[in-house]
Amino acid sequence: MLTVHVWADGDLPAGCSRSFSLNSYTDQGATWTTSGTQSLFDHDSVTINAGHKSGTLTVNKPLCYGQTDFYWGHHPLRRCRWRAASLSQLQCPSAADRLVQRR
Repeated sequence: MLTVHVWADGDLPAGCSRSFSLNSYTDQGATWTTSGTQSLFDHDSVTINAGHKSGTLTVNKPLCYGQTDFYWGHHPLRRCRWRAASLSQLQCPSAADRLVQRR
């Protein structure tokens, strides 16, 4: 598992909030040419505000090859991936990509 802690460094004005997300993705290989298609593996998000100035995000790490992204916002990011040997075709996961449930 991978855990990230976020907090407000100072006071947030009333009515102001910030959302953060952490995603992990699986790959099919160790190098750019063998990595194949990237798929969403796990997602977590947290919102901080004047009354809740910190939070913790935790995602499962892929078993072998993968990537982790930390970003502003709540929704899982769709990752577009160049297919291994061909830079002429951009492959994006469909909305049907499934999120692996935490164990």
